Amino acid sequence: MQWNILADALAFNSFDRVPDDLLHWNVRLPLIAHHIHDHKPDIICLQECDKFDDILQALGEKYDGVFAPKKDQLIGNAIYWNKSSGVERISELKAVNFKTPEGKDES
Repeated sequence: MQWNILADALAFNSFDRVPDDLLHWNVRLPLIAHHIHDHKPDIICLQECDKFDDILQALGEKYDGVFAPKKDQLIGNAIYWNKSSGVERISELKAVNFKTPEGKDES
């Protein structure tokens, strides 16, 4: 499963078609966890993740994971895996920072 979950730090009033209460992390986390549990994926790749530990706890002891933040940020990518699926432990995840045509880091 691959999913851009919208980092909590980016979930504010710029989404005019989404009711404000649905942007709150305490509402979104159970919905995210429920969706993941419904699909029972062996591997989960999340982008715009800034609540790695919250998600790992919501997934339960069945999953493990690693997190790679973007350069100088708390937002990044996370990979979680079902420990009983036969997937070997991922020991390291590195973020790749792309450059703009002007040679500046993209954030």
